[in-house]
Amino acid sequence: MSKKVFIFDFDGVICDSTPECMVSAWNTWNKFHNKRENFLTDLSSFKKKEINSFKLLRPFVRGAGEYFTLMNFLDVGYPIKNISKDIYEKSVLNNEINNQKYKEIFYHQRSLLRSKNLNEWIKLHKIFKPVLKFISKLYQDNELYIATLKDKESVKIILESNDIFLKDSKILDQSQINNKLSALNFFKDLFKKKNEEIIFIDDNVSHLLEPNKKGYLVHLSTWCNCSEESKSIAKKNGIKLLNDIIQLESNYV
Repeated sequence: MSKKVFIFDFDGVICDSTPECMVSAWNTWNKFHNKRENFLTDLSSFKKKEINSFKLLRPFVRGAGEYFTLMNFLDVGYPIKNISKDIYEKSVLNNEINNQKYKEIFYHQRSLLRSKNLNEWIKLHKIFKPVLKFISKLYQDNELYIATLKDKESVKIILESNDIFLKDSKILDQSQINNKLSALNFFKDLFKKKNEEIIFIDDNVSHLLEPNKKGYLVHLSTWCNCSEESKSIAKKNGIKLLNDIIQLESNYV
């Protein structure tokens, strides 16, 4: 399709995993604090206000450990609309040790949730159909790569439920990378490409700032839970906004 290499983030770009993340984060929070609450498998126990608050903070999260920071904001009743990127970042730094402990429990709770009922777990992820159509073309041409702070097993299960069977080598996950810049550098070296030949799509502007400075072709996807603050930061830094996948297709394919 193209001489350029397409690399996609997963959550918020290929699918909306917010329901699954909220359930896993809630179960992890209770496990972390040794609360004897019921193990949840869906969103039915949450109030609409709780779901909306989670969605508002979700765009800030970079990896499973930071759900501790998100859940802490919800638990203490901090006014969600008053939480800026700077406030969130400071809280992440203040909770660094707890975030790391939380991350380990989170992946265990996710695996447990998945094992309870795999089909229901898959349904907690909403695949964006236009994106699926586009990445299916890339997959058929052996040109689809993913860099994510999600776990590889989850990514593969969701993709395979949509007839995309990626090799492990085409997915860099949270066990292999600490940030997206390192992922792009890895793929660039692997394919012996220039930075401007690597196209990366992510829904979290924090993941795009450093790659943008290094000359990678980065894009902020806005079709999931992208905040207005994220869009503003992207514009100030010259990062292209993608309102739909057709923009990407028309520019590069």
